[in-house]
Amino acid sequence: MKPQLLKRRELLWRLAQSTLGLSILGRASQVLATAAEKPAKSILVLGAGLSGLYSALLLEAQGFEVTIWEARKRVGGRVFTLDDLPGKPEAGGQSFNEQYSRLLSLAQQLDVPVKTPQKPNSELLLYINELAVLPSGWANGVNADKLAALNPQQLERTVISQLAKMRPATKGNIKISRVVTWGADPFSLGAYAHFAPGQIREFKSQMTKPWHRIYFAGEHTATFSIK
Repeated sequence: MKPQLLKRRELLWRLAQSTLGLSILGRASQVLATAAEKPAKSILVLGAGLSGLYSALLLEAQGFEVTIWEARKRVGGRVFTLDDLPGKPEAGGQSFNEQYSRLLSLAQQLDVPVKTPQKPNSELLLYINELAVLPSGWANGVNADKLAALNPQQLERTVISQLAKMRPATKGNIKISRVVTWGADPFSLGAYAHFAPGQIREFKSQMTKPWHRIYFAGEHTATFSIK
């Protein structure tokens, strides 16, 4: 199966507007079945990212009264489209592959278009130390911390100078329109969790444990996500 790319802002919008049928609950319906027999008067979901919205839909489908609280002035969490900029670039999550079966199933149920990404144009490839790479990349760990510590002017000079080393023609033709630093975001404190091989399995018993009456929803913390 080829990797697939989903327009996640469309998924987000439909998640916020749609009610899931019981047929797509899968294992979640089994986990929540006992609770549904004696439903609480209400459940509070903290955060209107994909996990929070999806959890709310699952709970509502089981008969719970759900309220979502979001600290930001928008929904989506780390799915963040810069709608005010030309081309509407993505500042957060952009794509996922066929291993994200729940998202693909949800997209199918909500009739959200899914497409296979095109192969990169060979003319756009950069060759560094005889290796072909795309003209984009991620800074993480120590390098991300170094960039985050720069003020906007220093960051712009650094990025533009590095681009000029790889693509001399960009010198004087590039302007930084917006900087989004997830590590400095007080509600995220990072773009994503990076696990070493085997750590998810090793830590799953602790990550999926509730704390008193608080349960955690997410890719690695929801109990029905772990097989």
